[in-house]
Amino acid sequence: MNANINHLLEAFKSLAFAGLFLSLGFLSGCQPDNTPEAISLSFWQALVSGDTQAAQKLATTESKTFVRPLDKKWQNATINIGEIHINGKQARTKITLTPVNNPAFTLTTYLTKVNDRWFVDYQRTYASLIDDPFQNLFKQLENVGNAIAKEIEKELPQLEQEFKSLGDELQQQWQEFENELKKAIEPKLPAPKKDSV
Repeated sequence: MNANINHLLEAFKSLAFAGLFLSLGFLSGCQPDNTPEAISLSFWQALVSGDTQAAQKLATTESKTFVRPLDKKWQNATINIGEIHINGKQARTKITLTPVNNPAFTLTTYLTKVNDRWFVDYQRTYASLIDDPFQNLFKQLENVGNAIAKEIEKELPQLEQEFKSLGDELQQQWQEFENELKKAIEPKLPAPKKDSV
């Protein structure tokens, strides 16, 4: 009988541990993933689906009031995440929103960790949207300048050869001009007479 009780206790312990693990698994499955990537995606998904209140819940307390519904052109846009940078309690993610029948737009989403939870700093994110067009313009100009410099660098040996050839040709033409000029200004002396000697 003692063996049966021990066997029942062991079975009960096994069931209790299994139940505990299942409960923990269930609870962790119900909570959203608390990573900068997941919070950024959830935030933008809420905004493009028109759920401003859900997006506000994912924003920092200070920036909730800045979260507003997006323009209709952003409804049902696809969302892709790019680079993710985490530095202590600060993070930023690159998000690309691609609206239907409109060009894609890439932006930086800033996040802050508060009480071990990540929140979107929408005030900072929104401020970066104002700066981004200028940064993109300067970056594009820099890229064009670099491309032109590379092309010139590739063509430089050929240009040097062409300039050398042009210089040689100009020098030859100058020499011919100088010879013609000398001939034109030399006094023409009469040919000596045969009878005079």
